[in-house]
Amino acid sequence: MAVTWPDPSGNLFCKLFEFQNPLHIVAGMATIPNYEPDYMVAGDYTQWSKSKSDYPATGWSMVYAFTRSGTAPVLVTGAASGTAHLITLATDTTSGMASGRWAWQSYVTSGSQRRTVETGYIELEANFAAVTGGVDFRTHEMIVLEALQSTLEGTASTAELSVSIRDRSVSMMNPTELRNWLGVYRGLVLHQVRKSKRNRGRKHTGGIQMKFHR
Repeated sequence: MAVTWPDPSGNLFCKLFEFQNPLHIVAGMATIPNYEPDYMVAGDYTQWSKSKSDYPATGWSMVYAFTRSGTAPVLVTGAASGTAHLITLATDTTSGMASGRWAWQSYVTSGSQRRTVETGYIELEANFAAVTGGVDFRTHEMIVLEALQSTLEGTASTAELSVSIRDRSVSMMNPTELRNWLGVYRGLVLHQVRKSKRNRGRKHTGGIQMKFHR
C-alpha cells in the first residue's frame, strides 16, 4: 500500500511504499514469503520462494542479479523446491554488499534459453555491529528534512545547502518552496518513524522531533 503526499512543485505525487519484512513471523516461527524483500540489513540471512507456472523449477533455473553504481553484480541462483524456486540471500553474500539501494533483476534459464522475469529494488541497511564511528545513519529523507529546516532558520552548513530536491538545491529555494517541501518531508519521515515503531511492536504517538543527531 502506497502512502502519498502532494508534491508542491506540480501535479505529481511523492510516494513512499511500505517496506515488506524479509521474513514473516508466525507463531514464533519464520515462514518463507513468496515475494522479494524491500529492505534488509547487511549480513542478515533471508529466503523467499517464487512460483512461475511458465517457468517451473523442474525445467528452469532462476537467477537474481543485484547491482548498484560502482559495484560488481551479485548473482544468486535459486534452488528447486518442487516446481517453485527457493532464493537464498546468505549471510556471507549480504555482508559483502554495501549499504544503500540495490536494483535487482530476476531471470530464468533453460539450456540456451533465457527469459527476464521481474525487476525491483531492495534497500540494504548497514550492520551497526560491523561498522566503526563516523557513519551517518540518517535516511535520505531525514537528511533532506534537516537541511530544509536549517536553511529556513539560517543555520544551514555548506553540506546542507548543497542538498537538492529534483535537481534544485535548497540554497536556491525561496521561503515558500522551503516550507512546502518541509511539510512533504516531515510526512515522509513521520511515516518512517511510525513504521519503525510498528516493526518493534510499539505504537507511535505524537509528531517528530528535530533535529536529528549525526
